[in-house]
This record gives sequence, C-alpha cells and structure tokens, in this order.
Amino acid sequence: MALKTIRIGSMVDIFQYDDAAFDSAIETTAPIKAGTPIAANDVLRLSDITSLGANVVGPASATDNAVARFNGATGKIIQNSKVIINDGGDVDFESGAGLIYGEIYAYGIGATIAIGGLGKGNKVQVTAFNTTGLNNGGVTPDHGEDHIIPGSIGHFMCTVSLTVESSGGGGADHFGFSIWKNDGGVEFQNVHAHRKLAGGGGDTGSVSMSGIINCAAADTIELWCWNEDSTDNLVVDDATLTLMKLGRG
Repeated sequence: MALKTIRIGSMVDIFQYDDAAFDSAIETTAPIKAGTPIAANDVLRLSDITSLGANVVGPASATDNAVARFNGATGKIIQNSKVIINDGGDVDFESGAGLIYGEIYAYGIGATIAIGGLGKGNKVQVTAFNTTGLNNGGVTPDHGEDHIIPGSIGHFMCTVSLTVESSGGGGADHFGFSIWKNDGGVEFQNVHAHRKLAGGGGDTGSVSMSGIINCAAADTIELWCWNEDSTDNLVVDDATLTLMKLGRG
C-alpha cells in the first residue's frame, strides 16, 4: 500500500490553540507520511529541527528563586543550589550554607602580655582572647589556643581591633602588632600596626588592622606583639580577631 502524503492541522492560519478547535482537520486510519511544510505556521515536525543537542536540561524540580548551577563541564546540565536571590534582589542562603567566617574576642579582660625581650625578634603571641565568637563554613575559632583555623584554602579578609595600654611605669613604649600564622612562623606584613603608649597605664590606645591574607586549610592565624623600646609589658583590655573568606586562593 502506498503511503498517503497529507498535511495535518488547520486549513487556515491559526495563532491561538487554547480557545477553540481547529476549523478543519484530517482523520485517517492509513499510514501517514508528513510532507514538506508549505508555510511557516504548518505543524512542526521533529525532522524539521536540526538538532536538540544544544538544549540545556535541568532537574524535575528546584527551589524557588534558587540560583542555577552547571552540573559537570558540558554546559548543558543545570542543577539546584542553596543560594537564593529573592524577589527584592537580596542574596540568601539556606540549610546552613553561606559566607565562611569566624572570630575570637575578649571584652574588658585587662590581660597582661609579658614581654620577654626588646624588639620584634622577641615577639610574643597575644593570648588575651577568652571567647569564641560566631563562625560558619568550617572555620574553627579557638580562644583557648588564641587562634583561628580557616578550614579551607583561599583569600580571607583578616581584621583586628584592640584596646591596649602599657604596664610600664617609665617613659612611653612603642608597641608593634602583626598577624602571623602557624605559631609565629610566617608574618602577614599587610596586617600590622604600631602604637606608642605612655608608661604606667597613662595612655589607653586603640589599634585597628585589616588586610587580605592567603590561607591554607590547616593554618593557625594568630596575633603577635612586641615592644620596640623596652621590656615593659602590654595590657590588653579588649581584642577581636576575625576571618572572612573572600574567594579561593
């Protein structure tokens, strides 16, 4: 039996298909062979589509307002994420995800940091921290060890704020402060400060430092100090050390 060549669909142009039936159609029990479309609004055949290979496909369901992420390296498969951009344009995080950060601090502690020798070569770690603050994303702040462990490699914003005074009864003391890692093994020279304080607690000074540091996951990030002028001790009244991840290193 020869195949019949027919065209299926409307005999006139139809631009809306959800409000009325086609004005005319063809019904047959014979084998059907679709011919070449006559006009642009003819019924589309799969063979008229050159390729479906470039289509991007995703999961059967997703979180409302979630940012789509590529799954794999093909550029054709997307997946759900925990990053939400709400209708107001705010970026939110769900299920405990979010920014990576941690802090340790001390408030009104009045801790004395013993200076054993003159100059930076005799630096000592600031061990005045007594509170582990907020943290997220694998960062481990440890006030007992007076350091923060980043938990992942990357670039971190490191900030320090201090309220300090000299315990010496003589002249002014010039103190230096800097961030080091791994028990004072490597200095981050971009996070440092100096402050000259009157002796005998006659001067209470504020010190602020910040900078971007490159960390390994297991690094210990610490605050160290030294006295450039004498061996007078440093008194720490308040201290805060924070890390916040900016990106991968």
